[in-house]
Amino acid sequence: PGALAFRIPALVGPTRTHAIERQRGGDLAVRGDLARPFSFLHEQDCAELCAEALLGAFGSGILNAASSARITVREYYHSLALRAGSAAAVGSGETVPSRWIDAGRLQRMCPGRPWRDHAG
Repeated sequence: PGALAFRIPALVGPTRTHAIERQRGGDLAVRGDLARPFSFLHEQDCAELCAEALLGAFGSGILNAASSARITVREYYHSLALRAGSAAAVGSGETVPSRWIDAGRLQRMCPGRPWRDHAG
């Protein structure tokens, strides 16, 4: 009853290299509409939030833990292409859910937090 669970979307940051390695490998398929929202959390923000949670900062219950930044899947993969020095095409096909992860409750608990961006 006193537990806290973070619901975490895509983790980004320097050690999260799978997507950039796929980008460097040439054209890549990305499921769904590239204009859909891309909710993410930087790995360092995740670690800091976990440390704060251990100190009781967020109480108990379930919290969505996502950056306050709003980008699309297309913008995310475009930033990876720039970092990778790649001109690889990104394609899509399958339908997947398209919504922002609403982490407003957590973000209101951290009003001065400088959220890190997806570029790492």
